[in-house]
Amino acid sequence: MERVNVRSSSSWSESTWGTTNRGSAAWHPSSRSGVGHVAVGVQLLDRDGRLIGRDHYRLALTQVVAPGQTVAVTCACPAPPEPGAYQFKIDLVAEGVTWFEAAGSTAPVVSVEVR
Repeated sequence: MERVNVRSSSSWSESTWGTTNRGSAAWHPSSRSGVGHVAVGVQLLDRDGRLIGRDHYRLALTQVVAPGQTVAVTCACPAPPEPGAYQFKIDLVAEGVTWFEAAGSTAPVVSVEVR
């Protein structure tokens, strides 16, 4: 994943970025078995980067992403419920298989301030 721009408010935080499928298999937004399809996953971290919630938010892809294809993704996820400084780690996840970061990809971390 590349550039991340964030707007935050007390209820939602919206970020947009581009991501490129650098693998050899297409990313499918759904699967019959419920396993293996790719989604955007947002993990909630505290201000020091400690994990608070691994599954803070999920967003289904809107299309199949072929190898070599780049798509823009906009994710509006709920802000943390309490005021304070947090971080969102934004990653892709092959549901029921693995987070892309665990397989070697970089997951951007975005600071979010809830007032």
